[in-house]
Amino acid sequence: MTLILMTKEGIYAARDKYGRTPLVIGKKEDAYCISFENFAYINLGYEDYKELGPGEIVFVTPEGVKELLYERREGIQGFQYQLKLEFPQGKQESRKKPNTPYQADG
Repeated sequence: MTLILMTKEGIYAARDKYGRTPLVIGKKEDAYCISFENFAYINLGYEDYKELGPGEIVFVTPEGVKELLYERREGIQGFQYQLKLEFPQGKQESRKKPNTPYQADG
């Protein structure tokens, strides 16, 4: 499980051991930020600093990034799966619609 934990002293960031969920660190002048995707901070003036490897744990403060644990291993190179659920929005959409096209009476 990939996680980001903020404390008074700084931010802990840990990427899952198989590398399924990306975790990247951005940097600008005297600040760092952490996100699951780099496009989240590019418009805020941050530049790419580092992408955490599978199983890597770091501690981030305004002064720098300290590596706490990093075991070199191959991650799973796959896509991040997303589940999209669609719910009816109103009474009209919740009614069962026939499979045949509507025909005009004439």
